[in-house]
Amino acid sequence: MSEWDGISGFDGWSGKLRDLLKDANAAARSEDIEQRFEASERLTQFVENSRPNDEPIKALDDIAKRAAIGLLRQTIDERLASIVERNGELAALGKKFSDAASGARKSAAALRLERATKALESLNDGIVKLKDLRDSLKSAADKDIAAAVDKAMAAAKAARALIEKA
Repeated sequence: MSEWDGISGFDGWSGKLRDLLKDANAAARSEDIEQRFEASERLTQFVENSRPNDEPIKALDDIAKRAAIGLLRQTIDERLASIVERNGELAALGKKFSDAASGARKSAAALRLERATKALESLNDGIVKLKDLRDSLKSAADKDIAAAVDKAMAAAKAARALIEKA
């Protein structure tokens, strides 16, 4: 099993990148070039393995690429500054997509409310029309129709009550 198995979605991949940036920060403080190369390579592998290749993941990939390059800078100060910049970018990106997800949830809730309102209007209209039909039935031959209309009205009223509760 590789370290990339089981990671999915923006939250999973941004969490993994956060861990990699923490390791990169430690490597950036080191004079050991091999440790920096290893951290840089893991960041590159992140770019190769992150999925799906949509806009949020591409933004994470961009942060990982720049951090990988930053690890190979000459001085400790340059390396640390580069990693700190990437951590800031990751935090801003997480906030941006969190805000977008919140907006999408609000829009979805508004659409559900609109659909529920339309369904209630239709049920109310249907109940009124069924009641009118029921009132117009007079003969004994209309008993079966009247019973069916009564069942339909009861079902419509029950559906209306459930929708109103939601």
